Amino acid sequence: MIPARRSDAPTAAKRARRIMITLWCMGPLGAVALLVALTTRAAPPPDLSRVAPQGRDMAQIAAQHFLAGRLQEIPHTKDFRPESAKLNENVVRIKPLDYEAMAWTGFDVQSFGSEELGWLKFEVHHFMVTPRQPEAAPAPAPSATPSPAPSATPGGRPPKSPRRGGKPSASPRPSGAPQAAATPQASPAPSGGAPGEQPQPQHPPQGGPKPLMVKVPIALTDQGPRLSGMPSLDVWRDKDAPQAGSSDYSALRGLRADVPPQVTEQIVKWAKAFAADNGEELRTLTGDQNPARRYAGLGGYTVPDGPGSVQTLFASRASEGRLIVRVRVLLARQAAPQQSPQQSPQPEAPEPADGQPAPAEPQFQTYNDYDVLVASPTAARPHITAWGAAGDAGGLADYSNAITS
Repeated sequence: MIPARRSDAPTAAKRARRIMITLWCMGPLGAVALLVALTTRAAPPPDLSRVAPQGRDMAQIAAQHFLAGRLQEIPHTKDFRPESAKLNENVVRIKPLDYEAMAWTGFDVQSFGSEELGWLKFEVHHFMVTPRQPEAAPAPAPSATPSPAPSATPGGRPPKSPRRGGKPSASPRPSGAPQAAATPQASPAPSGGAPGEQPQPQHPPQGGPKPLMVKVPIALTDQGPRLSGMPSLDVWRDKDAPQAGSSDYSALRGLRADVPPQVTEQIVKWAKAFAADNGEELRTLTGDQNPARRYAGLGGYTVPDGPGSVQTLFASRASEGRLIVRVRVLLARQAAPQQSPQQSPQPEAPEPADGQPAPAEPQFQTYNDYDVLVASPTAARPHITAWGAAGDAGGLADYSNAITS
């Protein structure tokens, strides 16, 4: 049975008002708690795309000195002593890193300190380094000369017998006897090999050396950027990054287009003229009627004959009925003959059975991707009005490759 005071209507109304007031007060508190949670969570990394680095040039020099094993003789902070990292060469000799290329890839901005103590600001610059591929060491040729027989010791005494377990030395071969296959002398076996086993050529690791990151710390001071520590090697984390994005312009809103045969024919002519620096042919292919403009190509390169030398990868429709075509071109450069006046002429290579001389091996040969702008693609002779590197399609315009000076 419910007591009478609890069933009293005024008492119930008071309790209802208390509950409503409590709920009304808790609402703003929840919103405040949500706002605090959103403002105190970890801030996203800053966008540095519009920030000009202050110490990029100094970091470039420091990275080069680091890889060359040189003393960091560049402006640095007061408490960093580069000479302390140049150890006594009698104890440890610094060796340079043999690398093929180094490129700046970006930087981070770091701050350390507080409002009360002050702030130390740094730029950490990143450089990607490609170590040079080590060459495989050739296996040493086995000695074809048999071990000489032990000669008599002074006094006419016979030579001593070999030690127990040893092998007798090979006796000298009689004059005129047929020469047998010489047994190579035993040499110290490499680690893990049996004694007497011939050393095998040392091959580089599978895939070659991995690209590395060199990070250079630069302190931002009132007097300008200063090197604040020795550069360091780190892992290039983007090496195994998953594939992402698209490079096919035709993927945008169904802009894919077919490449007519006459366009392909003109692209092949353009590739050969561009490689050989045939300015007149390039001018003809563009259809440019202005006599004050001229065109230039690479010069000294060729496009080898054969399938796959010039490939059209994809095409996209552009404004005014034009086409943007991604082209892959195989460019080759022959080695220049170098012969001193005292050097005797080299014998000519034998000609094949068909009488045609064998083609010389190119000194440089690789594929290159270009974007070309094609006007009037359905005409009998389309015009290649502009070209650029892969990715330059957005900036191509008619006759933009012309030289007016």
